[in-house]
Amino acid sequence: MNKFVLVRNVKESTPEAHVVAIKWYDTEGGARRGMRTANKKAGFGVRLSRTGVNNQEREWCTPDNGGHNDMAPYGVMTEEAFVNRPRPMKKVVNLLSGKEVEIAVDTPRCCDPSQELYWTM
Repeated sequence: MNKFVLVRNVKESTPEAHVVAIKWYDTEGGARRGMRTANKKAGFGVRLSRTGVNNQEREWCTPDNGGHNDMAPYGVMTEEAFVNRPRPMKKVVNLLSGKEVEIAVDTPRCCDPSQELYWTM
């Protein structure tokens, strides 16, 4: 049985665009309702259409501030598409060995070998 993930699209205008999981749902309908609610809270009240973009279902909306129509920040993905998505990487220098390593851009500080926190845990 498929699960669905509500995601927030981060840095969409840059090459390092990536998505962050917000919440998991058991049903597609529940995930769509969550997406609609999250987009409304983000200031995208009037939905014009839904579309598929990069293995996601997204909403094309009119912002509440009267700006131009745009893609709303929240979308829905299947759990499989979310887990297997390409992740932008960055190079950091290992604090102890001095060697360069590659980690995902969204790696938390506690898992980043270039941070002192990683070595003191």
